[in-house]
Amino acid sequence: MQNTIEGLYMLHAESEIELHHLPRRLREPAAGTLSLRLLDAERVHILHVLKLKKGVKLQAAMALDIDERTLAAKLRGYESDATTNA
Repeated sequence: MQNTIEGLYMLHAESEIELHHLPRRLREPAAGTLSLRLLDAERVHILHVLKLKKGVKLQAAMALDIDERTLAAKLRGYESDATTNA
């Protein structure tokens, strides 16, 4: 799924990704998987914005319209998930 979302960002970087852009398996999720997929999409989006802002967290937080502390907490969570899943 991560590859799919990242691919969509590359293809639609200047526009919004809409439901019809997604493959059918993502448009019609199995019961109980939607919240996990939304968290995955959020993570990919946040990391994409951070990359666009060249790693400057304050600028990324402003672009995402979230507090810089919220962004830092989410990034710490992603790091902890990566070490847990490694």
